[in-house]
Amino acid sequence: MKNRLDIFLFFECIMIILVKHYINDMKKIICTILTTATIFSIPACLTMRKSDQKIIKQLAKNGFEGQVLTYSFENKTMRYVISKPLDKDLTTILFIHGAPGSSTDFEDYLHDYELNQKANLISIDRLGYGYSDFGKPQTSIQKQGESIEVLIDRINTPIILVGWSFGGPIAGQIALNKKDKIKHVIMLAPAISPKDERYFSIGKIAQKKLTKWLVPTPFIIAQEEKMKHEEELNRLQNEWHKLKTPILYLHGSNDKLVPYTGNINFAKKVFDKHYLQTKTIEGYGHIFPITNKKVVKDELLSILSSKNSL
Repeated sequence: MKNRLDIFLFFECIMIILVKHYINDMKKIICTILTTATIFSIPACLTMRKSDQKIIKQLAKNGFEGQVLTYSFENKTMRYVISKPLDKDLTTILFIHGAPGSSTDFEDYLHDYELNQKANLISIDRLGYGYSDFGKPQTSIQKQGESIEVLIDRINTPIILVGWSFGGPIAGQIALNKKDKIKHVIMLAPAISPKDERYFSIGKIAQKKLTKWLVPTPFIIAQEEKMKHEEELNRLQNEWHKLKTPILYLHGSNDKLVPYTGNINFAKKVFDKHYLQTKTIEGYGHIFPITNKKVVKDELLSILSSKNSL
């Protein structure tokens, strides 16, 4: 998990620097490319995914009989991780990662003893990432949602969706589509406001033929999503008022990747206030689900213990 944290910290830092000091001459562009190439040359950074065997071994080390399973969506293979065999008497928490990312973003939660006592824990590779049609971008939030709904239809338990960053609006889309199956939505620093979509100069490296070869596949896929994300969010903004599922919105006050103020204010504007609860994680940035797991875990346990929520 430390390698993943280092990757996110690096990209958060480099993106903040680029926003504050715009790249506007060739010398700076070359320096940025060389720096990026050095980082990307580290093997651990290349795919942001783990093999079935390694995932199962790590879960077993923590005392869980984990499983790595697949299913088909429109002739594409979807992969997901479950921390233990499904217990039909428990609520299922389904984690949806951002861009880039994979099911391993939430491995600390799947390894958590207390959460496993209270719920089934599943983390999925979204289309284009991990081992779910890896390397082939799917920029439609509707399609991303539909691909996960196939799994949801197979789970005959109450479901809590947890969506981080780009996974936030996908979780919301699923809740709109599956009103009868989703009991709660938790959005972690969700990128939902079209006017506050951030674009970074470093993303151009993933688009240009001259420099694209420097960039690991997950970051190319993430850039493809980003270039269509504002359009997708514009489509959704007139739909959010229809969402009548309890929503817990958590956002770090120091988030520089998905702007805190614009997105949380947008959420308060578009979601039904009777279903929306917002909380600010003071002093934390975009990766607080990793750096402050406790705050997310405590919220999950609170929801699981509330009979009125499930």
